[in-house]
Amino acid sequence: SIHSLSTNSSIGFSSANPLTGAIVFDKSVIIANIYQYTINNETAAKNEQPVTHSSFLNYQPQFANLSMKKAYISTDDGSTAIMIQPEQGKAYKADFKSEIKRVANFHWSPNDNYLVATINSQLQLFTEKSKRWQTLLPEQKNIHYVHFSNDKNIIFSSDVSGDWQIWQFNIS
Repeated sequence: SIHSLSTNSSIGFSSANPLTGAIVFDKSVIIANIYQYTINNETAAKNEQPVTHSSFLNYQPQFANLSMKKAYISTDDGSTAIMIQPEQGKAYKADFKSEIKRVANFHWSPNDNYLVATINSQLQLFTEKSKRWQTLLPEQKNIHYVHFSNDKNIIFSSDVSGDWQIWQFNIS
């Protein structure tokens, strides 16, 4: 069956955590902030809790797979950044070496140890333990959608040759 969880003309990207029954989403008009609530509660939309409190843009929240940790895009410091919000404590900036001009998407590994992203059309891997980004396949350009297929393999799409291709890359 299908039923509405929330109705609002400013709701955007959403992500759900299947283990906890929580949903996280962005709401924007001129500014954008991230909210969260439990989808198992019939009054969930009335109990939404803000995750960010900003006068800028915070959007595209993505839950980790095994915890309530999340990643999201923020412009709070005047430039685009990917933020990591641990289960406990404050969100921190996943410092990227250069200016982030474009983020196509990002996705947590099934074990929550890595975040893969397409940043500036290149394949990037953030290792949470070291809190560092690594450019994978630096010679590859025009990378678009990325997704972990399991803890060691990333699936990504590109149109390097003019045609669209889907690739698999082993990170080990």
